[in-house]
Amino acid sequence: MRIIAVRVRPVCVAFSFVYGIAGLLAFVQYCFLEEMQQFTFPLGIFVPFVKFTFDLNLSKLMTASEPILYGIGATLAYAISGCLTALAATFLFNIAASVTGGIDARFVKVVDETSESAAGS
Repeated sequence: MRIIAVRVRPVCVAFSFVYGIAGLLAFVQYCFLEEMQQFTFPLGIFVPFVKFTFDLNLSKLMTASEPILYGIGATLAYAISGCLTALAATFLFNIAASVTGGIDARFVKVVDETSESAAGS
């Protein structure tokens, strides 16, 4: 069995969910650590060793209602970045799969039923 292509929507949903949770956790860390004086909302593609983002830096000085808006904004910014990262990843994966004729999906050795019943007898 060979994987020829991956659908974009499920990958984007999964990446958006994971990145959104990461953005919320980063914002909670920002709220409770006094050393952090700036928070960055990234919009773009970021994966290990690659970062193509537009960053919006926000200062620590907040009024009473801004933490809620910052938390929502952080979650949305990270979720959008996750979706963009997933788009780029599935695009590159589908190109690699089409060039190579598919990617082998056999990870587990398959045993025939006849050889399994003969070995058990």
